Amino acid sequence: MAAIGLHSSSLKRLFWISNLIATALVVFPFFAITLYFKNFQAHIFFHALYLFLVILIRDIIKDLENYKGDWVTRYQTLPIVFGHRTTKIILSILILLSFIPIYALIYRDLGPIVYYYYWSILFLLGVGFWLWWVSSQKTYLWLHNWLKVHILLGVLGICFMFK
Repeated sequence: MAAIGLHSSSLKRLFWISNLIATALVVFPFFAITLYFKNFQAHIFFHALYLFLVILIRDIIKDLENYKGDWVTRYQTLPIVFGHRTTKIILSILILLSFIPIYALIYRDLGPIVYYYYWSILFLLGVGFWLWWVSSQKTYLWLHNWLKVHILLGVLGICFMFK
């Protein structure tokens, strides 16, 4: 709780660090459960890495969506500090980096969830395409919401591992 309070009060105004800490706070329970059950299999860490990257992508797209409000309140987000073009380049790199855990998970015998990761390749390529093709606040809102749904499906899909 203290970390969430610190993030919302002071770290929210710092670009990049705010995104990383917010994403880490979301993924931290995933690691806490792993540590609690002492389940240190490699595929769990690949799932967590993929989740971290997709949540980070979603968070940065949310910054693009809230550009005007962040500018007015003087929040130092990536789009404010570096501009839209550089932020989109960073997002494209993060999308490409997310393919590393995807490929690591596809080649493991994890059951039907592997189809989610095949879909993720197409989905993230589509996100990258729309990110560069259309630059409206409405598009960023759609991408942000579709990434939320994608994350939810991935978390629910963990139930279908090894079946």
